[in-house]
Amino acid sequence: MANINFFVEYVEKNRKIIYKYLKLIFKKDYDQEIAEIYVENYINARYYNLSYKENNRIFYLRIKENLLKVMQELLEKNETEKQRIGDYVNYRRKEKIIVNMFTAFDYIFFFDKVRDIENMKRIKSIKEVIDKLYQKRENEYLIKERASTKEEFTEFVETNMEENEAFLNKYFADKTFELGIKKVPNKNNIYNIELISNVTIPMIYSQTAIELAFNTELIKEDRLLPEYTLLNLIIARDIVEANFKDQYIVEFATTLLRKKQKLKQVLEIINDPALQDKINLKIYYEELPKYKNELFELMREGYKFAIELDNSLKDAGEIEKLTMFSYIIVPKKVRLYKEIMRRNKKAEKIIFE
Repeated sequence: MANINFFVEYVEKNRKIIYKYLKLIFKKDYDQEIAEIYVENYINARYYNLSYKENNRIFYLRIKENLLKVMQELLEKNETEKQRIGDYVNYRRKEKIIVNMFTAFDYIFFFDKVRDIENMKRIKSIKEVIDKLYQKRENEYLIKERASTKEEFTEFVETNMEENEAFLNKYFADKTFELGIKKVPNKNNIYNIELISNVTIPMIYSQTAIELAFNTELIKEDRLLPEYTLLNLIIARDIVEANFKDQYIVEFATTLLRKKQKLKQVLEIINDPALQDKINLKIYYEELPKYKNELFELMREGYKFAIELDNSLKDAGEIEKLTMFSYIIVPKKVRLYKEIMRRNKKAEKIIFE
């Protein structure tokens, strides 16, 4: 499996599609400047959960509130421009497209799976959504075209929706590797990730020998490529389904920190704020003194790290100095386990294994 940042590819693909939707909906009334402002705000709210406010727990309404604020700002700017220049004709044209483009996103929500037809009572298919859109185009947007354009638009929407679904199912296409996903005990929305190889190993090798080979420094570095790529696709599916809560703890090879080119190649797969927000790269406490500066630099770039304690920890009070880590993992084999639990039993970011 190629090491590609599938999530970024998916977002960019859909950014272009949304522009195309707006162009097809508004034809000669389309305004690129206004579309850019709406689309960028939509992408930020839809894929990066950057909402103006979060009064609504319903995801599409949070996005709509964001776009409503954009519309109000655009209308105010248009009003100011009218008073400055006195061009009433251009003012009316822009006012119309600002309002109409805002309402068009009510239909794009369905095309982009922000709203799901399966959860609707009165709408049974995407064709019904497009029927309603075309009624609005004719009666409110006052855009009249030949009847066949609706069929062409419907085909375009359905094709894009099918392609998006196929894209997200790439996770299941490669059978060489898969991810073991295990919920962290007693913690909501936190999962440990482990790469599982489906490559058949000859029986002449013992299980111990196989595990030793799989955990050598070089193999550990190399297996991050398929591991992060598969996790990228899992998170892409999460975000499309508006799941911004789940957190994933995944292995990391600190030996990469001294191999800048290879490190860049590996991290490129998860180099995006939406991915960084959900991924926690796991290191071990004994590695911290050696790689502290490099780790802190990556934290400044947006990457999150979880740290697993080991017996190199001599004082339970040292945990207070680890607040920069997203999670602190305490295995039972750690000598100070009981003392750490006594002191930090209710701490949200401490995971007892």
